[in-house]
Amino acid sequence: MFNVIKKKISGKYGMAVSLLASGAILGQGVVLLTAPVLTRIYSPDEFGVFALYIGATSIMASILCFRYEMAIPNARSSDVYGLVWLSIFILVFMVLLSYIVVAIGWQSFDLYLTGGGSKVLVIAMVSGFLFMGLYQVFNFWGLRRRLYKEIAVSKLIQNTSMSLSQILLGVIGSGALGMVAGSAIGFVLSAWVLGRKVANTKVVKWIKNARVGRFIGLISRYKKYPLYTFPSNFINSLSLAIVPFVLLFMFSAEVTGFYAIAHRVMVAPVSLIAVSIGQAFWGEASKSIRVDNANFKEIFYKTQRNLLLYIAPMFIVFGLGVTYLFVLLFGEGWERAGDYALILLCPLALQIIVNPLASVMQIINKMEWPVFPDMLRLLLVIMAFVLASVFNFSDLYAIGIYSFVMFITYIMYACLFNFCVKRLGNT
Repeated sequence: MFNVIKKKISGKYGMAVSLLASGAILGQGVVLLTAPVLTRIYSPDEFGVFALYIGATSIMASILCFRYEMAIPNARSSDVYGLVWLSIFILVFMVLLSYIVVAIGWQSFDLYLTGGGSKVLVIAMVSGFLFMGLYQVFNFWGLRRRLYKEIAVSKLIQNTSMSLSQILLGVIGSGALGMVAGSAIGFVLSAWVLGRKVANTKVVKWIKNARVGRFIGLISRYKKYPLYTFPSNFINSLSLAIVPFVLLFMFSAEVTGFYAIAHRVMVAPVSLIAVSIGQAFWGEASKSIRVDNANFKEIFYKTQRNLLLYIAPMFIVFGLGVTYLFVLLFGEGWERAGDYALILLCPLALQIIVNPLASVMQIINKMEWPVFPDMLRLLLVIMAFVLASVFNFSDLYAIGIYSFVMFITYIMYACLFNFCVKRLGNT
């Protein structure tokens, strides 16, 4: 897969993809290689709790900075440091607010998320949000500065430290806390490594941009991000992240755990492509559109064509091979996860084409357009599980209906992106 990416995309864009792909391949390789170890240390129930954490993390990632961090790659040069400060201040406020919400509604969180377990687990969950948010800010700043090598290294460190920490904590019997704490450790180390590289500016320049008056101007100038990108990303994340919560409510923590390991294994290559090609596309397309729409269109269509003709078919072959080897790879008792993986294969194949290009709406300044499709997808996902509940469908049928909905909505997103790019002029 890595060789295909290098051969089919050339120039600076191809170099960016190659650098990001190398880190993503190694990082996701660690995730895949350690998965069979984790399934022999942790139970499906503990994987179920971790799935809830991943779901909460996905939702929080879309709201922690009100999406002002996404403005950094496309912002004026004079606004970059101010946007970094603004994003960090909003992040700290949201994390403190999360601690307050957890403190007020502790009994509900304790019962639902941990089954009456330790408070340390929920505190670790919330603490992980801070470093995840910092990493997001540094990541977008790195994309603007085209620090692709540094981003690739940070991704490798994140996945490696997460997987190794989860194994070590699992061996000493920490239970679900080991899964959550291991993920938080990955965010801490990757944020520290990437932050040191991107934030190597003189202290005076930092202090100069940390002014409330400057923040007010930036909030107004980049208001489309919280007004449109924020709700769109939140709804989009919610439609994906609610699945483990719904499965827990409808079935059991064990079913949620089976879904978690199937999703972890199958999404690893999807994340690899989304990170490597998606971030390189964002970095290079953001630069090209400031000069020439025709060049931007060429980058978009070339990326989409290569994803469709080469990467998606390779993923399908990978997916079919993995789903039939689940018992051998992950041990007895995980057969159901293989069934889930097979059901999810088709929508994930489309996701691997669509997700790397999702930043096109920010690049062409049409952040308001995806809001309705995102709301429609969330509504369809909810309706799918309501239908499964009303007719008392099995877990396989419930996930099957969800898979069909996701397949249709990814086609919808692909049509939207192509329509918007086609409407652009060539100058």
